[in-house]
Amino acid sequence: MSLAYPSQTGQLSDTVLRNAFLDSLNDPHLKMKVLERDPEPRTVEEALRIVSRLEALRRNADDDCFEEVQTKNRNVRVAGTNGPNNAEKKQETYQGPGRKP
Repeated sequence: MSLAYPSQTGQLSDTVLRNAFLDSLNDPHLKMKVLERDPEPRTVEEALRIVSRLEALRRNADDDCFEEVQTKNRNVRVAGTNGPNNAEKKQETYQGPGRKP
């Protein structure tokens, strides 16, 4: 920006730099979340702070979801160790929705 427009400073350069940063994210949903903020971030530093926070929240949610899936998988394995006979009986008796065993 400073090479193309050496005399431009202030709000225009901040807006162009912020938009270039948001475009470089390659995530239109994240870009929209940042621009939907009220007040809209005016500088690249403000946009970076918001993006960092949103990314941290998303990673935290992804970690929680992963841990929940792992817990469910462990519970299924534990429930399946009650004995093969119980699992075989359940498979034999259940024939699908609307059907009687």
